Amino acid sequence: MWRSLVILSFVSGTQFPIHSFASDVDEIAELDIRPLEETSTDAFSIFQILIDAREAFEMKDYEMAARHYGLLVKFDSLMEEPVIGLAKSQLALNRPDLAQELLSETTVSTQEIEVLTAIASALILPPAKAELILSASLKTHSDSRLWNLLGDVLIKTGQLHKAAQAFRAAETAGQRPGLLENNLGLLALHNGDFEVALTHLEHAVSVAPHSIKFDNNRRLSLLLTGDYIKALENLTHNRSVNVLTDAAIIASQRGDERLAKHLRLKAGQINPKHTKNLKVGALHTGH
Repeated sequence: MWRSLVILSFVSGTQFPIHSFASDVDEIAELDIRPLEETSTDAFSIFQILIDAREAFEMKDYEMAARHYGLLVKFDSLMEEPVIGLAKSQLALNRPDLAQELLSETTVSTQEIEVLTAIASALILPPAKAELILSASLKTHSDSRLWNLLGDVLIKTGQLHKAAQAFRAAETAGQRPGLLENNLGLLALHNGDFEVALTHLEHAVSVAPHSIKFDNNRRLSLLLTGDYIKALENLTHNRSVNVLTDAAIIASQRGDERLAKHLRLKAGQINPKHTKNLKVGALHTGH
């Protein structure tokens, strides 16, 4: 259930991924959906599109979910679930501007929409303004997603102690197992405390062993402490390259260009083409 630091994106309830979810554009184009006219009274068509939207979102096919929910919002902008579903899909696709536009125009008013509006706005605004928006919303809604995003924003402004407090407040508000340890581990990575990070992240994996996101972060901390064998064991080539690349970005953000170069070289040994592309985009990783 939101990204600022490439891999140092602190996980919130909306579950935004470390790596973007791949979407099959051809599959989206080929989907055979009967157009839903605004004057349609075909309840079956509406219900079927809603089912398709829910299934796409559950499968993390956010492009497809956005398309289905978008049809329903166009049909009736007062339907609460499609508005929320479309906003969440746009946020998952890293399109907070589109989510914010949708939410600012809707006349539907619920607690969930208020929370999503604050989230979308915070993701668009500079950190200082985002902190104000989130803090104001938290006075009304103690939602773990708001707390976690506030923690992320506080890291950007260098308020690391307050960030840790925000992550712990998210746990108190209620969230999935392992999320607090994951976020504290990422905070420690950002601060260069790699051993502390590893302790947190190993705990996160122990309570949520099926979370690839938590496991990727644990492997990042292993790489940054020099344990390459354990960090890359039982990984596909693609995941190995992604983990090495993210570790290189962290090292670079911390000013350790020697380590960053070493990690990029290791990624290049697995996939030379990936490393070549990374060098081209390296100047754009200042998240």
